[in-house]
Amino acid sequence: MTKYLLKLVFRAEEHVHVGSSEGEGEVLLEVMKVNGKPIIPSTTLKGALRALAESIMKGVDGDALPQEVSKAVKAHREDERGLRHIDTPVSEENEDAEREVAEKCPIDRLFGSLAFASSLKLSDALPRDEVMLGHLTSVGIDRCSLTAKKGVLFTLEVVERGAEFVSYAVLDLDSPELKADKYHLKLLMALLNHIKERGLKVGSRKSVGLGLIKLVEFTALKFECMDDLIYPQRKQMDFASFMKDLTSRIIE
Repeated sequence: MTKYLLKLVFRAEEHVHVGSSEGEGEVLLEVMKVNGKPIIPSTTLKGALRALAESIMKGVDGDALPQEVSKAVKAHREDERGLRHIDTPVSEENEDAEREVAEKCPIDRLFGSLAFASSLKLSDALPRDEVMLGHLTSVGIDRCSLTAKKGVLFTLEVVERGAEFVSYAVLDLDSPELKADKYHLKLLMALLNHIKERGLKVGSRKSVGLGLIKLVEFTALKFECMDDLIYPQRKQMDFASFMKDLTSRIIE
């Protein structure tokens, strides 16, 4: 069984605000902090990556995928009844039907579904060094008219550009429950290339230019697990070596 420990270093390319969104009567909207230091929660990272994965897969020409994979991707959706692929809410009675479709969906194979766990587990992204915080003043928006609210101002606390955050991830591609397939791996590679070259949007007020972070450093350590023992390979992989390793698994 093969597992990878990934170290991901993200740099803020624009101001970032992960925390409370606009609220009535709030004067200062602070970023989320732990022990006084700003963080990007793992749920925020995973949610942004999943949304990007959905965008990537929905943009793939259906003819480039096997019919069952294409159907699973088209059926993938999230609404008030949760993340699912079948037309009815997932319950004990129809869990097998949901799992059967979800297993064909590369998005769910990577990020998990109601039927099985994610193969990519992320930690919170913590600041690498001291992080500079700034403040942006903005006008409240009327949700009905989508125009500025008269006399409603608030200040948004933001992480300044250039701040770096470190997150660790465990990637399990040989889980007995659900082994990786080539479409799952190709999606992972596309995601990594995208956040390295173009970045990832996180937090609030993304529509006005906030929240862009980029992957600026990457290292991977490969583990071979046998008989409940872990044997780490001695060589640490950089981004290019890791991508080559994934490519070799696709070719196999």
